[in-house]
Amino acid sequence: KQVNMTKPYLSRRDFLKTLTAFGLYSSLPLGCAKKSMQTVIISPQTISNKHSIGILNVTKQTKTNIPSDILGHSIIQNPKDPHKFMMISQRPGKVSCEFDLRTNMVIRYFKALDNRFFYGHGLYLPNSNHFICSEFGDTHGYITIRDTATLKVEAEFPSYGLGPHDLKLLPNNTQLIIANGGLSNRSSTSDYEAGADFESKLSIVDIHSETLVDQFVLKRPNLSMRHLYVSPSNHIAVGMKRYNTNEQTPPLLIKHKDKDYHVLEEPKDIISKLNSVGLSVSISDTHNVVGVTCPGGNTAAFWNLETYEFLNAF
Repeated sequence: KQVNMTKPYLSRRDFLKTLTAFGLYSSLPLGCAKKSMQTVIISPQTISNKHSIGILNVTKQTKTNIPSDILGHSIIQNPKDPHKFMMISQRPGKVSCEFDLRTNMVIRYFKALDNRFFYGHGLYLPNSNHFICSEFGDTHGYITIRDTATLKVEAEFPSYGLGPHDLKLLPNNTQLIIANGGLSNRSSTSDYEAGADFESKLSIVDIHSETLVDQFVLKRPNLSMRHLYVSPSNHIAVGMKRYNTNEQTPPLLIKHKDKDYHVLEEPKDIISKLNSVGLSVSISDTHNVVGVTCPGGNTAAFWNLETYEFLNAF
């Protein structure tokens, strides 16, 4: 989307995460002789049809753009070198990149495997030198494992579903949860097409054995699960998007750690305002609150995580 960078810009996606204290921002030690912590907000952006990485230094109140030539979808900080970040391209992207805030430059680009496409998400595996991405191709979903030094693919395992999108580590750091949207991507466009066996699935996979541990199948043929949030207490929130229907559908699925998966469908008048697309989701364990941002409806909405009681929307 076109962004006016003449003044600081904070997207709805970043705003929700900031509200719940799990923001897409980094406090970085910047400087030479005397290190000082500075807060920066980073986001993929498109200005005048040119793709770049937007950096807002909140501490210094400065803005920087790093040209990328990639339509980015998510940004992931390197836990071992916090000045470095990966930007994964939006599906069906073929190229992603790594950039460094010390030089404000893209360090290197890396490609999806032949006949594969990035689906916008990835993460660093803990206590290892590996970075994983969700990819799709040949009517199968894959999680590719890359060496962080070379960014070459060393291994892969199935996502156990079609159209793998977001992926997160569970708090035990041994299992991965994957949101399989259930839709196949046409190779040259961002349009989706669904087969007769369309099913959106959440897969929980053991990282070491690469085997399926558990799976939840969403029995709603017009909903595709896309974005995830896993809280430190192991509560799960899933942002969903409607497909192939004009009906107003609920954008949020949650799982309290002690309960089954539950689609939040009330109150109906609020659901109708959200316009059926839940892009960012977040949970506050402290306040027992789950929230979702819905850009199509220009609204953020919040529920009680345990009772499912609607709290507020703005």
